[in-house]
Amino acid sequence: MVKHRRPLGVLYLICFPIAFACTVTGRLLPQPLDEPTPALSPTAAPSITETGTYTPTVTRRPSATPTPTCVPPLGSDAMRAVQEEADSLIPGGTVIWYDDFICNDLSYGWGVGSINPNTTVTVSDGVMTFSTRETQDIWDGINRMEMSIQDGSGILVLFRFWNQTSANFFISTGTWWESDYRRWGFELQKEPFLAGTWVGWAGITGFTNGYVPTKILVPQNWYYLLIRLEETGRVTMKLWDKEQPGNNAEFHQILDSSWTGHRWGTLFQVYDGTIQIDRYWEAAFVGEE
Repeated sequence: MVKHRRPLGVLYLICFPIAFACTVTGRLLPQPLDEPTPALSPTAAPSITETGTYTPTVTRRPSATPTPTCVPPLGSDAMRAVQEEADSLIPGGTVIWYDDFICNDLSYGWGVGSINPNTTVTVSDGVMTFSTRETQDIWDGINRMEMSIQDGSGILVLFRFWNQTSANFFISTGTWWESDYRRWGFELQKEPFLAGTWVGWAGITGFTNGYVPTKILVPQNWYYLLIRLEETGRVTMKLWDKEQPGNNAEFHQILDSSWTGHRWGTLFQVYDGTIQIDRYWEAAFVGEE
């Protein structure tokens, strides 16, 4: 299951570095293309436009069931099964971390930054639900606490969204508002309904020209989203419908050398609406795609 126009505006976010939540201070909405183009031409630089049963052998007491492992260890039978599935979804990718959200407490691998009183983050039946209502231009976030993405690796997310949701999914590195800050990923915008690749640096963010045809985005359908960073600075985004893989979009962009040689973290943010994440993979790739 895995986007002429008026000049693009920018989004200014004020982030609380501990809470991973952001405040929007200004934004101009881009206008969608009449016919979105499902491909990007490489450019030299970006443009803004988360068992078993123990039986005592000495005393006869009721057996105890330990808390399940939230994330399958590398080399385990569970992880081998995860890899077999990944081979069909992201050929050439070696899974280095995986979460199917079987634990209700996200503290084993995720940080939740919430300053919006309307924000709720819950985990139930193996699905993480992140919901909020627009309040004072606040973007609350969920982040992977380990900066594990490097050149030649990426993330795969199985997600869905509800109607009238503004949210984004991206990898980032550096310090917000500082010159070393970089982010790249996917954004959903509710009004006007837009979706596409999203780039930012030094506190400035905005859509690139990679707009996803909105006709393939159906609220509450499950989608795979792949964000991959190659060693050359080339980034890739693939989005496809779980049940209808033919509904898909793919974009590539060449970034300059300032985007290479970093460790990246994953962050999901919601400004208004609801997203659900069913599964999450981190994977290493060999060579160019």
